[in-house]
Amino acid sequence: MGGEGKKGRDERTCVKVPLTSAGIAAAKILQNDGIDTLGTGLFNIFQAAAASQVGQYAVSMYFNSPKAWFDAAEWADVPQPATEHPMASRHARLRLLYDYLEESTGQKQPQIKTASCVSARECLALYELGAHHLTLNKPTLEDLLVCGDVPEYKKGLWKIPIRKQMEDHDFTWEKWEAPLHDQVKLSLVEVAKVDPQSAVQEEDWIKEVISIDYLESGALDKINELDAVTKEYLGFSLDVFSKLEAQSKEFLEKKMAQVM
Repeated sequence: MGGEGKKGRDERTCVKVPLTSAGIAAAKILQNDGIDTLGTGLFNIFQAAAASQVGQYAVSMYFNSPKAWFDAAEWADVPQPATEHPMASRHARLRLLYDYLEESTGQKQPQIKTASCVSARECLALYELGAHHLTLNKPTLEDLLVCGDVPEYKKGLWKIPIRKQMEDHDFTWEKWEAPLHDQVKLSLVEVAKVDPQSAVQEEDWIKEVISIDYLESGALDKINELDAVTKEYLGFSLDVFSKLEAQSKEFLEKKMAQVM
């Protein structure tokens, strides 16, 4: 797996495409034309393998449901996101898959640019789960600016900015230290053993996901449809993207009309 036969690379451009059958088909063409792509809306390990197969520059896994930004009940409020979050196993598998493919094929794998991080605690956990980069919103970034450690865990506390929490006389910090590289590797293997959101548990999941030709007509869409998490979250995300795209187009067309 991995990209092949690229033309001169355009380092100024990276096109974001959804990890669907149509998306990876488009990504394959763009990558071969020297235009990098980022696979977004990643919710399962098969999508990650597809991104590798077409040689994408990066992938954006959603650690939380896209609905978590609109409905707090959709967010997993847990003290140890690196082991207890429902998407922790899938994120660990993502990193293990790319490490395996890079070592076994010698081909550079997509960067992991994880998105939909709701709290500073999750951001630190994603270091342990193998993310290369994070996509953050302003409130989460502001929380990280004051974090050497993390606030002591209390359910529901993530809704309050850390600077505001620090005004409480009962506020205490919980010690956090970046784990060593070997510790991260061992933790990834352990967390990846069981995917709590999958009805099918394949012991040799790497062998399974790399055996598929994702460019075969509709292959990835069929897999996405069969996975309950992906079906719900990806469908919701694509609907939101489409609405925002339409709004952006309308805005730009109005501005262009004003200057013409």
